[in-house]
Amino acid sequence: DNVTDVYHGCKVDYRGKKVTAKLFLDVITGEESKVPAPGKVLKSGPNDKVFINFVDHGGVGIVAFPNGPLLHASELSMALRTMQKKNMFK
Repeated sequence: DNVTDVYHGCKVDYRGKKVTAKLFLDVITGEESKVPAPGKVLKSGPNDKVFINFVDHGGVGIVAFPNGPLLHASELSMALRTMQKKNMFK
């Protein structure tokens, strides 16, 4: 098959059954103790600019992940507020 490897040259930290809305929220809010070892989380500070780009063809107010429940806009909003309280971005 002539299939392009879209991961060529990329180091993927999470894949497969580990990819869930909860993991995503734990990663962006810096919750190191809540991710599978040796997991990586966002360690940004008050002088950093954080850009989150999530592409999904789901419905209004939700983001679908390959595993587990959907991520609702209210949950993402709470995570962004947590990031703000923790001074994780400008």
